[in-house]
Amino acid sequence: MSEAAFSPPGPASPGERPELAVAEGVEKEYRTGAGTLGVLRGVSLTVHEAELVAVVGASGVGKSTLLHVLGALDRPTAGRVLFRGEDLFARSDAELTRFRRHEVGFVFQLYNLLADFSALENAMLPALVQRRPAAEARRLAEEALREVGLTERSSHRPGELSGGEQQRVGIARGIVTDPTLILCDEPTGDLDRKSGDEVLDLLQALNRQHKKTIIMVTHDPHAAAWASRRLYLDKGQLSTEPVV
Repeated sequence: MSEAAFSPPGPASPGERPELAVAEGVEKEYRTGAGTLGVLRGVSLTVHEAELVAVVGASGVGKSTLLHVLGALDRPTAGRVLFRGEDLFARSDAELTRFRRHEVGFVFQLYNLLADFSALENAMLPALVQRRPAAEARRLAEEALREVGLTERSSHRPGELSGGEQQRVGIARGIVTDPTLILCDEPTGDLDRKSGDEVLDLLQALNRQHKKTIIMVTHDPHAAAWASRRLYLDKGQLSTEPVV
């Protein structure tokens, strides 16, 4: 498929849509036995509503760390993250927990499904964490599994599903509470090309048809081609051009 096939959804350009998430000079350091390790070094980016943005970079350059900061799983060492114009990390830990539960959906490389739970039960979990009634959580999970094409596999446990099906369950779990922002960490990194393309096609459909804002980090230029915009992370810094 040519890159031209992956045009942004809708008539508006990203700059004409409202800003959803903005990082301003974000830095992240970790203390190690050898001293301080700087992972993110002054990262700034703006993501608009209904964008599908890919952040491309090799293993170890800070892609997952960037997602963790944007998703309020980890606080930055310096800089700010704005969500709809409000300083995200001015909130308390309890408020950040509520933010993660209600505003963000996470999709992981290794699926992170519970082995003893069915696909339906795995997809229900975020709604149950929000303390929604079990019947409502079940209904939402059934809708999410239908959205990802797994209605007939809803009673199967992860060990009975292919890798691509497991990742689709992971996506169903990520969208079950109708989050504002979906963060995907190498969503095709553990899949073959055919299964990976099916997952990417699904993410693109969620973006185009349901106007979901998606940030995907990946090491794979092929996966990044599904995005409407690509950024490149190297040595803790973002650029608009591939690293040579």
